[in-house]
Order: sequence, then C-alpha cells, then structure tokens
Amino acid sequence: MMKGYTKLTKEEFRNFEFYVRENNYKLNKEKVAYEVRWGDEDFFDVKLIEGSLITLKNILNKIDTRG
Repeated sequence: MMKGYTKLTKEEFRNFEFYVRENNYKLNKEKVAYEVRWGDEDFFDVKLIEGSLITLKNILNKIDTRG
C-alpha cells in the first residue's frame, strides 16, 4: 500500500462511494476530494486530497455507524 492511502475492499469502497454521492453537498462544503487507485487482489487504495476539512477515517466511521 502506498503512503497516505487506506486500503478498502470492494464492498467498503462501494459503501464509501455511496456515502459520497448521498452527502455530496456537505462533503463539498468540507472541501473533500479523494484519489482512488486500484490496489492488488481486488482492493482499492483511497486517500483524501490535502485541504480536506475532515479525514477519511471520520468518513469511514460515519459509514460504519449508518449500519
């Protein structure tokens, strides 16, 4: 895994993209932009671009609590 990236499974990435689509306006206000790279063995490497007002960990925690 590359520095600064978080490894997500296909399902986790699908949930992440769904969350981004559903919360686009809020995330835009928080200046969230992200980069995705296809990882190895069906994983995705994801990182937020510098300047985002929240962290990827915060977003993933919100997704987990939506349940």
